[in-house]
Amino acid sequence: MWKTEDFPRGKTPIKKNVQGLIESKSKEPKFEKSPKESVGEIKKSQKRKSLHISTQPTKKRRISGNQKVFKTPLQDDISTGLRVLGCVRQVFDHSIYVSLPGNVVGTLPITELSECYTHLNKLVDCEEKYLSEDIRSPDELLKPGMLIPVHIERIDEKQDQNAKKIILSNNPCKLNSTLSVKSLADGMLLFGSVSSVEDHGYSVDLGIKGLKAFLPSKNAEAFIKTCNCGSPLSVGQPLWCVTQLKDKFKCTEGENHVLTVTIDPLAVQSSVLTDTSNLNCFLPGMNFKGLIQSVFDGGLVVNVLTFPGHVHITHLWKHPKLFSVGQQN
Repeated sequence: MWKTEDFPRGKTPIKKNVQGLIESKSKEPKFEKSPKESVGEIKKSQKRKSLHISTQPTKKRRISGNQKVFKTPLQDDISTGLRVLGCVRQVFDHSIYVSLPGNVVGTLPITELSECYTHLNKLVDCEEKYLSEDIRSPDELLKPGMLIPVHIERIDEKQDQNAKKIILSNNPCKLNSTLSVKSLADGMLLFGSVSSVEDHGYSVDLGIKGLKAFLPSKNAEAFIKTCNCGSPLSVGQPLWCVTQLKDKFKCTEGENHVLTVTIDPLAVQSSVLTDTSNLNCFLPGMNFKGLIQSVFDGGLVVNVLTFPGHVHITHLWKHPKLFSVGQQN
């Protein structure tokens, strides 16, 4: 028996075998599913398989003799007195959180930014000649993402044995305490802070005894325009400075104790330490060229000037295998 079913929108009719359809529905299945093959049982069996955990011991990765293991910096050997390069994470009214290598976070109090900034805050608290408008807040001096060198001041143990509170300092007097006038060179990258605003420039505190640094206004124009939103520098503002020492002999003799510096972004980026015989001249944030001696999965073994050392993989911008022995970077 055939029946014609009409469809809208002008489609052709489709014929269906209604009698055959009824007969197929009335027929019972020849085989019945066992209770174990029901849907619920199948789901339970799949769940048991997914929860099954192998008791076989996992194979440990073997380290061949030509491989070298580098410890993550500051993860195990953190101690007071270290100077490291950190990244500003969060800025608050009275402290700054700084990320350090090895997934370590330290606290930088605003009293440890610089001596001049701390002194200026004390004058405001005493309601002396300086007004609060003359001092910039910490979030105006430091922005998240900025790279700054820090000195590990102390480590406070918490109730939890695995938790430690690391107190940092950004004071140039502590960062550059190992430097002297004799160790300075032309084009050397140093970290300082503005100590005062002068008529034709700024006085910069480098924390080096017997030395005063002066930043002419023309040497600060590019930084003010590109990095400081056109605003003039203020007291306590941290700066990366490049030395402009034309006659080192005069400076070492004490005839020239005023050092001219520049904060031009191009000069800061291109500054490279090329010659030194004192390991204390290496400061966090300095640029230098090293000769690669060997390549490992965990980093590189390099020679920097006359000193051997290694670079951890977390401090590289690409995988160590992409470097080659004898390459200079």
